[in-house]
Amino acid sequence: MGGYGSGRWYRWNDGKDTTEDSLPLDIRDLHRKGLLVPGGTFTSRWWRGENTAGGSSIGGVVGADHVLLQYSANGRPAQEKVPLDWTPCHYGGRRPWWKCPECARRAAVLYFARDHFRFLCRRCCDLAYPSQRERPHERARRKALAIRLRLGGSPNFFDPFPTCPKGMRLHTWWRLFREAHRHEMAWLAGLAAETDALCAHTDRLLATSGKLAGPS
Repeated sequence: MGGYGSGRWYRWNDGKDTTEDSLPLDIRDLHRKGLLVPGGTFTSRWWRGENTAGGSSIGGVVGADHVLLQYSANGRPAQEKVPLDWTPCHYGGRRPWWKCPECARRAAVLYFARDHFRFLCRRCCDLAYPSQRERPHERARRKALAIRLRLGGSPNFFDPFPTCPKGMRLHTWWRLFREAHRHEMAWLAGLAAETDALCAHTDRLLATSGKLAGPS
């Protein structure tokens, strides 16, 4: 029950694709660059990290309430009309949103759905966030690390915990210290449990292989 390689073991590694595995189209980036002017056009490359996605490119013709996307991937041309929505900001101005062509939800980012060869929201692409594939003790480690870095400390857990930064109240620092300590203990406990389970599984494999080999 729950053996290594079955059940819940490493289910995180066999799940759905994440947003990092798909090509994003972020409307906030287009808005910051002033490219959402009706009647205007834009052309850009698809980038994922430091690499282009197979030499793919995307362009758009901006309308009053939509963007006509024109793109190609691996030499296959396509175009798609994606609706726009605008909402007022608290301190003036407006914020743009995509409206998913599939479900009509607002989304700041659309992702290229390879199965449908079109841009859809994260839900319609059935994508998870990378953090959703973390095991509990990995999530605890990430949270502890975030606190250390927030306080100006080192990412090395062997280094001393950072002292209270200038301008931070002491009771705030103590709260963060206790929170980081709790996450670090959860991380170490998870590592220990995983190591014990792996050792037990290895022992069972060795015992099974010995029985199969039989007496010499």
